Amino acid sequence: MPIKSCIVFATASVFTWIVTPGSVCAAARFVTPIASTSFQVDDTDESNQLKNEPSWKISGDESIEDSLRSWLRETNTSAPITKSAIEIFRRSNVGDSETASAADDRLKRLINAIGSTRPDVAKIAAQLSRQRSSVLPPTFSHILDNEAEHPFVRAHVRLLVGRWLAQNKFYDEALAELTRLEPKSVLIPEAALFYRSLAEHQLLKTEDCKHSIESLLENEDDLPTRFSVVAKMMLADISPIKDGSLDEISRLMKDVYRRINFQRSGKTVLQTEEQVIEKLNNLIEEAEQKQQQAQSQSQPADGNQQSSNPMEETKIAGGTGDGSVTTKPIDDGGLWGDMPAAERAAAMAEMAKDMPPHYRAAIEQYFRRLAKEETP
Repeated sequence: MPIKSCIVFATASVFTWIVTPGSVCAAARFVTPIASTSFQVDDTDESNQLKNEPSWKISGDESIEDSLRSWLRETNTSAPITKSAIEIFRRSNVGDSETASAADDRLKRLINAIGSTRPDVAKIAAQLSRQRSSVLPPTFSHILDNEAEHPFVRAHVRLLVGRWLAQNKFYDEALAELTRLEPKSVLIPEAALFYRSLAEHQLLKTEDCKHSIESLLENEDDLPTRFSVVAKMMLADISPIKDGSLDEISRLMKDVYRRINFQRSGKTVLQTEEQVIEKLNNLIEEAEQKQQQAQSQSQPADGNQQSSNPMEETKIAGGTGDGSVTTKPIDDGGLWGDMPAAERAAAMAEMAKDMPPHYRAAIEQYFRRLAKEETP
């Protein structure tokens, strides 16, 4: 069985574009097969079979329809309404399971079928068919937090809500809902895993994101193209991130900006801002130490240059000076805030020359804060 390995590179903006409902998966061109290996598995080796067995399975339309019928029977739905609900589910806008929106289409058809017998679910589906118009996420506790609700309905409404929250950048709320779903508890588990990994990626939950993507790719051959490609892009993007790196700091800044756009300035935002300042402080100190080490290595230990023509005998060297030294008061350099604007700008340019432009404001803020702390 051939195995394809891919290397992909992308930015967060690409992810946002691809996961937008109705978008076409143009990202497939970023995926390049680099190796292909053939191997055979001994059918009698049960350990290999168990090892390669996915922990979850993708359900086809027939399987989803059977589960829908079972729920309708359990709720004593009449024959005419059952027939109508099944017909609604069968109205697919996507015929090929490999297209970008196959999983989303299945979820939409299933919710519409449930909604044909449950007006409250139909109302939720209608509300979530639109993009966000508020900085506050919608809540549907009458279903999601209702233990008396049928698990079939609650699980799939939760998946619908979690997907909408992730698509509209409510990543914290999306993750809160999607982590409550086990892949086996829904009929479209690939959607649950994909949107959960998307939220984890945007919130820099590296290990959780890797785990979700690994679970998703257990059924890579049967996944919609968009899910497979974007999952690999996210995995390639988040794996190299190191704690305290400029890459991590930039993403933390971006998350703060997202939260501020949602008019949030609470504990999470303040903690993240402090974290950014601390990490920038560590980077600056590290850069200063490296610069000092480089300067010390370029000079002799005693600070004096040796003569290229030393005296042959030990004696008092001739000279016209009287041996006195003119003393000069040493200025302590003053504070950062006391420097003239031109000098401060030059120092800022030197400090941030190897950093991206958007770090300058953070560095300026750091030195202003430092100047306030040093002022007696």
